[in-house]
Amino acid sequence: MRRKAKGEMTKEEENALKALVVLTSPEGVNHPYFDDVKDEIEIPFGVIGKVPTYPGCTGNNEMLKKCMAQGIAGFVGKEFNTKVASKEVTGKQKITVKFKINNKGIITNVKAKTTHPELRGEAIRVVKLLPTMLPGEHDGKKVAVEYALPIIFDLK
Repeated sequence: MRRKAKGEMTKEEENALKALVVLTSPEGVNHPYFDDVKDEIEIPFGVIGKVPTYPGCTGNNEMLKKCMAQGIAGFVGKEFNTKVASKEVTGKQKITVKFKINNKGIITNVKAKTTHPELRGEAIRVVKLLPTMLPGEHDGKKVAVEYALPIIFDLK
């Protein structure tokens, strides 16, 4: 393996720089670098041109956002097994889950934060089960979208 010379970029560094150029340039996703980094660029849910579409959802962007939030919440509520928590875990519990819906509509990069490891594992398991969606689009190009999901419930 060849050592890189001082000042040379790794492929990862080069792609990170290209992604930054795409996201900050006036051309946006129409920049010539977009095809090089389309699998790495993520657009936040709040600013995406057209949000990802949860199965069965239709309508304009605002309707799609609402339907998607309801679809995901309903799915998680149905699939989440609160019994994974130990008996010592009681009261109101909050889990923050962040994930990416990639440019093919598949859920990836699922991360969860909570004080209880068993609830974190269950949240990740359930979110990974979400159905494939129609990917989000920005300026007519399919892009990955970041999504944050708060899961709150009360354990008696």
